[in-house]
Amino acid sequence: MDDAVSYMTCLADFVAALRTASAHLDAGGVLVVTPDVTVETFRQNSTVATHATRKGTPDELDVVFVENVYDPDPADEQYETTVLYLIRDHGRLRIETDHWTMGLFSLDTWRRVLREAGFEVHEHKYNACDDEYTVFACVKTP
Repeated sequence: MDDAVSYMTCLADFVAALRTASAHLDAGGVLVVTPDVTVETFRQNSTVATHATRKGTPDELDVVFVENVYDPDPADEQYETTVLYLIRDHGRLRIETDHWTMGLFSLDTWRRVLREAGFEVHEHKYNACDDEYTVFACVKTP
């Protein structure tokens, strides 16, 4: 559910998704969910570039992913993610883009919604490179 929950762009959809996840679990079942960002970790206009290469093969491919996050209205529960793909296939450049609207909720909202959905919430920090994420390991209560 980690990636899909980020697409819940309003509180009502966010609540419904987590209640549905709870409804599909038996008592003692486990849900692990990690927000991409929260209100507390969001950095306006943050940009990250990631490089991937597949060299030494007949279909030599070089790709740079440039991801930018931006919140045009900090008063709502959404932000935008834009990804540019700089694709060099045998040295020939092709540029592709993706753009999504994502949900943005506070850690307190995550905790409250998970508890109200019927979970005992266990919260941990996870570090990946320079980024720190909150991981919620949730156990369905009887």
